[in-house]
Amino acid sequence: TPRVVEIELNSKGVRFGNISYPYKQIQYFWVVNNERHQTVNFHTSALVNNVLILELEGQDPDQTRDFLLQYLPEHSETDETFTQRVMHRFKF
Repeated sequence: TPRVVEIELNSKGVRFGNISYPYKQIQYFWVVNNERHQTVNFHTSALVNNVLILELEGQDPDQTRDFLLQYLPEHSETDETFTQRVMHRFKF
């Protein structure tokens, strides 16, 4: 099972656990909000593993989106990632 880590969105960037991404390292975000997933996804400037997917457990996707729009552009495509579709298909 995936481990649960504390996630913080603030005026400087995104922090989860001991890892921080300043907004200047994030190119854009999108929110997936459907019956299978509620996530906020970030496309970072990293060369490897440049998509960060964070589950929104108990958080309002619309409030999360509104907050992030103050700091980042939103990607127009809000579909699940390929990985999310595979995980759902195989019941992860």
